[in-house]
Amino acid sequence: MKIARHFNAGTPIDNAFSPEGTTENSTPFQLRAVPKPPPKIPPPGAFYDIGGRRLHAIVSGESTAQPPVVLEAGLTAMSSCWHWVQDELSKSTKVLSYDRAGLGWSDSAEEPRHAKNIASDLHRLLDAANFPRPFIFAGHSLGGIFGRAYQSMWPEDIAGLALIDAVHPDQLERSPQIKWAFRRLFWYLRAASQLAPTGAQRVVGDFGISDKASEGLPALHKLATKEFFTSPRHLRASLNEADQWNTSMSQVRDRRLGALPLLVLTAPIHRMQGWLDLQHDLAQLSTRARHVTLENSTHLTILTKKDFAERTAHQIRTPP
Repeated sequence: MKIARHFNAGTPIDNAFSPEGTTENSTPFQLRAVPKPPPKIPPPGAFYDIGGRRLHAIVSGESTAQPPVVLEAGLTAMSSCWHWVQDELSKSTKVLSYDRAGLGWSDSAEEPRHAKNIASDLHRLLDAANFPRPFIFAGHSLGGIFGRAYQSMWPEDIAGLALIDAVHPDQLERSPQIKWAFRRLFWYLRAASQLAPTGAQRVVGDFGISDKASEGLPALHKLATKEFFTSPRHLRASLNEADQWNTSMSQVRDRRLGALPLLVLTAPIHRMQGWLDLQHDLAQLSTRARHVTLENSTHLTILTKKDFAERTAHQIRTPP
């Protein structure tokens, strides 16, 4: 099974460029120069041991009458993308964002990076951080699939689910345009993963992808995004998650949510064919669902631009 079938449409590297003329195992260029790496960026959060390895998490706010919130990033992304959303939510409740294994500041993992293994990591992290339950799980993009997997394993932990412009398990089969975007995404991740260990990617850069992924974020989080988007470990971890696409989708595809409070928040700008219909389908997963379109936002700016992020936070804490 080719990995080209396994990627998350609408991710930071979606629509960046077309890989025409490349093959699965080729890269468009080779460079020998290995520049001096930039200074190490200090982690903004704390490290929690989950059984022989550490995950980096940012915990903010205080426990209140409102349910706490856990924030899960999409493919290639990490805690930095949630800065503005977390800042707003933590004014009224306790909030946790984190970096999955191998992403950002977190240690790598040997186990396959499918949704249920990722959910198990998060469960151990919440125990280590003594994070209160039940909580609202907010997942952006592929993070929505991980939230659905967590809910299937520990339903008593989940007070509500917020799917923020989230992946639909059948989107590759239902939209040729999304499927093609995944092929481009595959080309980038494969090429970048090959280049990064040589240091060459620090010469050629990431084609402006990290700039798009961090548009509107504060300087520290912009710098972290740019650094990790050329990190061999971060790129390999992203590739490992993407390689488990079919397995992750199969783990949640047939799972309904009953009457669980559900928010489906959709970004309408620059959408690919069929995306809005797929979002509408997600809102049918629960009998207590609310589907909201955040006008003028894109898949990325729904989190990274402060005004959109504050509106996203408001929707997350508003019951269906």
